[in-house]
Amino acid sequence: MAKQYTAHQQRLIRNYYRNLDAIRAQRLQELVTELWLAGTAKRRDRLWARAQELLEKGDAPPAEVEAILAKRDVEALAWLVGRDA
Repeated sequence: MAKQYTAHQQRLIRNYYRNLDAIRAQRLQELVTELWLAGTAKRRDRLWARAQELLEKGDAPPAEVEAILAKRDVEALAWLVGRDA
């Protein structure tokens, strides 16, 4: 049985999906900061995994994304996020 949403809930859902690119960009910007400040290798590994998920869902060129992820270059990731924002 399909769930019926109120008009308010429908508007919230619609706005979320309308702004999904901006939300994804904001999360990537926060990840850049967290990666820069990450103290342990384990923490950095988890953050890079999250960054990979977000980058794969985005519209960045796959070759660029693969190069950044292969090198784990925080500065290149920051440049990519800043360019696309």
